[in-house]
Amino acid sequence: DIDLSGNAFPFMAAAAATLGGIAGRLFRISFSGELAYELAVPARHALQAWLALLEAGRPFGMAPYGLDALNTLRIEKGHVTGAELNGNTSADDLGFQRMLGKNGDYVGRALSRRPGLSAPDRQQLVGVRAIDPAQRLRNGAQLVRHGANTTSLGFVTSSTPAVERAGWVGLALLAGGRQHIGQRMLAASPIHGELTEIEIVSPHGFDPENNRVRA
Repeated sequence: DIDLSGNAFPFMAAAAATLGGIAGRLFRISFSGELAYELAVPARHALQAWLALLEAGRPFGMAPYGLDALNTLRIEKGHVTGAELNGNTSADDLGFQRMLGKNGDYVGRALSRRPGLSAPDRQQLVGVRAIDPAQRLRNGAQLVRHGANTTSLGFVTSSTPAVERAGWVGLALLAGGRQHIGQRMLAASPIHGELTEIEIVSPHGFDPENNRVRA
């Protein structure tokens, strides 16, 4: 079992833990937006800890799942990774304005206040949804208007077959993206000869209130 030694464990916290007799640390964080924890033990004990965890979870039907499932969860939730944190995006582009400190200094504060990094026509994070459930979205597909297939306004950064609804969904960076929510465009993949009609939606396609991660 996991022994937290009486530590309170709020969201975004860490504590010393013992897993199957192995000393490690337990982190209350979530990559996917679900109620989640991460365990860290010395590498030489990784297999022992893994087997102990599976055995402890067996009565509850616990089973491992892979990176594809994890990626689908985070895309539907609107969590960003390297595809969106590409070195060109700002906090404003990703909708993270409220995470910037209002008072005091921090690394990047002066840069974040430059008008160009919060200009309304910058590429901003949005969600995209294929109108036809039978059509797929491809990572890297260019976002264009109907009748203007050669003028790219952005691109699909991450895509996946949806679980919570039929068809494909994804995240994208779109010029002035937030003002286009509710509109329809095309995701063009010239290499594949595909044009997929999409709707621009909120990037938070599932549980936007964050109820599950705070369960």
